[in-house]
Amino acid sequence: MTPDQQLFEKVKRDDECCHEWGYWKGTRHSCAKCDKTFTDRPTNISGYGTRNPDFTTPEGFFWLWERLQEKGWQDIFRAFLWKEFHTANDDLSVFRSGIPVEFINPLKFRAALMEFWGIKEDII
Repeated sequence: MTPDQQLFEKVKRDDECCHEWGYWKGTRHSCAKCDKTFTDRPTNISGYGTRNPDFTTPEGFFWLWERLQEKGWQDIFRAFLWKEFHTANDDLSVFRSGIPVEFINPLKFRAALMEFWGIKEDII
């Protein structure tokens, strides 16, 4: 399972699937996990195609942030950010009310969530 698939599984809604493209069903491509079919082919057939969120984009950032809040983990995550990333000059109120501006960046937010859950980046 890729790091992005692990992130997806941590915060997904009950009815969501991290699609894995497994086979053709007539003229449609189907997910090997949920059997949902699509008429157009995803760009990455190896397992993480265009049907899944891209956590390196603003849309992916908001996808993660919404589900983090839905699961009620935003306070624990903010406490983690404070413990791991604050400096003596940081304003504590930023960590109480939201996340620091530097984490409103898809790549940094994704990296912080991966560290929060102990998900390791694939090293090739």
